[in-house]
Amino acid sequence: MIVIGCAGFGTSAISNKIMKTYKVFEKNGVKITVKQGWSWSAFFWTCIWAFTKKLTVAGIIGLVLTAISIPFGGIPYLIIGAVFGAKGNNWREAQLLKNGYTVLKTVQAENQKQVMQVAQSAM
Repeated sequence: MIVIGCAGFGTSAISNKIMKTYKVFEKNGVKITVKQGWSWSAFFWTCIWAFTKKLTVAGIIGLVLTAISIPFGGIPYLIIGAVFGAKGNNWREAQLLKNGYTVLKTVQAENQKQVMQVAQSAM
């Protein structure tokens, strides 16, 4: 008997998920994950995002630039958001390293919850 399969049949659901790359940082048993690449949160929430991530200088600079750009409409704010979105996670990594965190590992996962599960199982 010959069995001919079709591509896509019998594949697991996880194969269709988009995996993202995260770095896991650790200091004194505290683990923090940072997604690599673009940050939509940083793009939309710029200064608020920066302050919640303890990136005070970036937050203050973002506030000043936002205040200056108000008379010019939305385009400057989009540019500020694009810079925060593109660079925000890099700034966060640099801040963690400056504060004594070390890179524990780099993980491919669907979300941050899965990152911590993978990081814990690999320890």
